[in-house]
Amino acid sequence: MRKYQLYYTSLIGLFCATMMPSCSDDDPTPFVAIKEVRITPAENAISVSCTGTAYSSVLDNSNDSVAYDVPAEALQQATMEVETTVGPGIQAYYQNTPVEGPLTVDASQPFELEVRGYGQSRTYTVNVYQEQVNNPSEQPRLKSSNMRAMGINANTVDFDVTLFHDQFYAITTASTGGVIYYQLYTSDNGISWDEVSYTCSDAAGNPTAIGGRGARLAVVGDRMYVLGGGRYDGTDSFGNDAELSWGLPTVSNWRSFSTTDGQTFQVDTIGIGYNESNQRRIPSPTAYPTVAVFGNNIYYQGGYGGQVFGMWQTTSQFRVSSDGKNWDVAQTGDVTLTNRHMGAWYTFKGRLYVLGGFRNFISTSALLTDIYSTADGVTWTLEAESTALGAIHGVKVVTTDDVAYAFGGEYYNEAGEKTVSNKIYRSTDGVTWEEVTTVSPAYTARRSPVVVVKDGTAYIFGGYSGASNGNYAYPTDQDTMFDTYTMELQ
Repeated sequence: MRKYQLYYTSLIGLFCATMMPSCSDDDPTPFVAIKEVRITPAENAISVSCTGTAYSSVLDNSNDSVAYDVPAEALQQATMEVETTVGPGIQAYYQNTPVEGPLTVDASQPFELEVRGYGQSRTYTVNVYQEQVNNPSEQPRLKSSNMRAMGINANTVDFDVTLFHDQFYAITTASTGGVIYYQLYTSDNGISWDEVSYTCSDAAGNPTAIGGRGARLAVVGDRMYVLGGGRYDGTDSFGNDAELSWGLPTVSNWRSFSTTDGQTFQVDTIGIGYNESNQRRIPSPTAYPTVAVFGNNIYYQGGYGGQVFGMWQTTSQFRVSSDGKNWDVAQTGDVTLTNRHMGAWYTFKGRLYVLGGFRNFISTSALLTDIYSTADGVTWTLEAESTALGAIHGVKVVTTDDVAYAFGGEYYNEAGEKTVSNKIYRSTDGVTWEEVTTVSPAYTARRSPVVVVKDGTAYIFGGYSGASNGNYAYPTDQDTMFDTYTMELQ
């Protein structure tokens, strides 16, 4: 990769943290040097580090270059952190001021650092390299290694993300001090996040939380919906007890909330209608459902209803709604889609598709390989019995007007072991898929990632790093990922 020098400061200055002896063996003097300087551009989550040889006076980041798309403004307001060698009184200085914590510096041009101690003084010039062009083989590109260090509650265990009014919104679940918080965040760049002080009231006019563990976001027209989710982890911030059945977690209540401004929410379970058989028109309450939008309708499929004998069980259902309140059973003709779990649902070129998933429970024979689609939400057509993705579940498909991309998933390898996929596939018709061969080796495998498209770029948020446990792929906190990658969809 060709790089150009961008006068950007980040140094791992000299490595020697060892003690170098003076003339007297009884009077060792520490080696006075800067070990590392890390620079983080403003509103970014990825820092870079510059190094030099033991006695170099110039430090650079030739082994850790700044990404090509980092703007100059971000470098001009970068955060600098400095690590010196160890010894009493060894101190780094920037513009003759002691560096005692993170400092804001202009990293768009060379600057100097000095280290003093034991009667010694050394001055370093810090330069930076930035990638000159975008290298397709370096996509997806890591933009944040930890969303929880970029504004989201550090104790978050679950989240979903969507794009609403050209902003990213994340609905989260966090456990802090034994209390469960259902929080909403927004971001304009998909990297740094700010909490939204939302308002919502129940039927009695009392403040209430939105969402729940495994709640999903959907956007139709000028309205954003928060659908499903369970509150079985503990007492929430409003004092409501955990949902349990015989001491086991369960999803007791159907939840649906919506907003037109991203801050003021209404409860869409209030005043819901009845169908001709006098049944409430709502889905079965579940956590981690699959939600898709097609036309002016929201489709709600599957999810987990509760634990039986210590294992989370899937719920077979397929519902459709045009207002987020009244839900009807989705019509599929002779095609069975209610019992299809963890499949990829996506809209592309005027059709709604479903790819992969598993039927009943996860096994080598229960993973699905086929694709169905519909143009009207009623008549479904088998598009292909198998694809290049093979038998897979937990894959996420996103689309632009011209192309579709599939990310992640879980499959069985040749040894019959559950395996998490690091592959990405591309399609121009939504049915025929080809593997993308230029995927960065730094991109890590994941199943069930959250992927959102903005301006032709896919933002890949987290997922799960490990193979699923049990028979139904219920997510566990231990392998939840909070990184963020971007990839241009071409």
